[in-house]
Amino acid sequence: MVWNFKAAASEKLKRQIFTVLEYILENYEISRLREYKLTGLQLFYEFCIREQITDIQLLELEQETAFQDYLKQKVEKEQRRKRLKSIVETARKVIFIETDETRWDATIWYLERFRIAKERINQSDSIEKISFQEVLQPKNRFFASGIYEVRNWNRRTGAQYGVRKIPNHSKFFAGDQRTGSYQV
Repeated sequence: MVWNFKAAASEKLKRQIFTVLEYILENYEISRLREYKLTGLQLFYEFCIREQITDIQLLELEQETAFQDYLKQKVEKEQRRKRLKSIVETARKVIFIETDETRWDATIWYLERFRIAKERINQSDSIEKISFQEVLQPKNRFFASGIYEVRNWNRRTGAQYGVRKIPNHSKFFAGDQRTGSYQV
């Protein structure tokens, strides 16, 4: 398998693909599953170059659907396509969890990154990720995330409620972003 990191693509995308490539090589033993992940990643990389996608963490729902259509053109067997398309989820998760700083603008957040204390997680209804893909206006994703401050002001002044964007979202997570230890 040959990887062309000199192709005309954003440096960020190349670094992200390389991070996922390293992850697959380090975490999957030589097997059919590893071959599917590597092949899927290579096809996904080709697709991202073709579609001029610059950042996997900002991948939109329509781009993910377009990748599935791309796989239909490239891969004949439906069963193989199903296995190959799982690379999008793998790539997003690896990149979100492995980056140095939390990307609050990512279309999908993986809660594993926040290392929430086990006793704070509902074991009967555990959530792995939060998706903002269905929120079509990127500026509205901020409000969909719930990371904003609502204040109840003095009713005598006439201002009952106020909404304020929090410039540093990480203050809502008690913990240290550098070590990745958080409590919500």
